[in-house]
Amino acid sequence: MDYRFEPDVEFSVTSIPDGTSLAEFALGYEVEIGTVVYMQILLVKGESYLHDELRDVYDLQFGIREKLANDQNTLTSIDFSYISPKRFVPRNYRQWLFDYVLHCVEEIITSRSPSYITMETYHSYVPPEAMGKYDGIAALLVSLGYDLLERFRGTEDGIDYWYFRRQLTGPAVAIRQVERLRRRVRRAMYRVLQRLP
Repeated sequence: MDYRFEPDVEFSVTSIPDGTSLAEFALGYEVEIGTVVYMQILLVKGESYLHDELRDVYDLQFGIREKLANDQNTLTSIDFSYISPKRFVPRNYRQWLFDYVLHCVEEIITSRSPSYITMETYHSYVPPEAMGKYDGIAALLVSLGYDLLERFRGTEDGIDYWYFRRQLTGPAVAIRQVERLRRRVRRAMYRVLQRLP
């Protein structure tokens, strides 16, 4: 394998018709095979473990995918495992890669602004020292105005899960609260008027 690590730091957030948002950037290329290796960050509608329970819930995913250089529509499945980064990202660039992934996550979240976000580990029983990237992404989501409502490790599958909700603040929330209060007052007044002779 004649792989060359030459990252291209240009990316944009793309929306796919199924509701998925995608940011991707090239990590490098394999000369002999003619493939380009991409890091992809996805905000996927419908793949959350809570998709049957909530509206506007998206699953945050990130992984590595290879595409043919001469045909961008021919590509591999996205690889969520820890093997691809070891194969395609030199050790001294892994912190850079993580920082850049955080930047992409921030762009996707601020462009889409979903009400709910879930995230999960690909591997079961991820050791504490390997949870740093997930904890970093969780901290970023909190800084972007999301509350971490739930974090747990599945007892049967050993997968770690995170569940975030966009914070309910600002003028729109205040207006909704005032409208709810008005409805309560109207109902109370109606009940009182019903009792009058």
